[in-house]
Amino acid sequence: MRFLIFYFISKTNPTVAGDADEVTKETMDAKDLILPCPACGKRQPLPLAGGVLCGRCQCDLTRLRDIARQASTAVRTGEEYLRAELGAPAMEQARLAWRLRHTPAAGRLGFLAAASCQDLRGMRQWLALMIKSSKAQNS
Repeated sequence: MRFLIFYFISKTNPTVAGDADEVTKETMDAKDLILPCPACGKRQPLPLAGGVLCGRCQCDLTRLRDIARQASTAVRTGEEYLRAELGAPAMEQARLAWRLRHTPAAGRLGFLAAASCQDLRGMRQWLALMIKSSKAQNS
């Protein structure tokens, strides 16, 4: 089981960031770089610094960008806990990342943390959430 967890982490996200200020384009998933405007729905690239305004309606997206960065950091921290074989703290990071932003990366972390804790029910729940978020992002 441990080999499976490390394999998924290394194949899907080999980099780790320490905190939100260290998050760069290399440490964020490609889907994390696209931010939909809550006012008009336009999907646009996520700049990592400075203010962010929607290109269509000029809505301020700075706080949404910060939330995406925090979620990405929670995922990276959870992956580090998994590498250290600490399933419970990894699960907490997965829950935090999922509360901040429903991404496949957060779902994947929750699934792997549940597997690390040998929680079959949790694995089924996280797998369903991961698939649902993947479908939502691809549409």
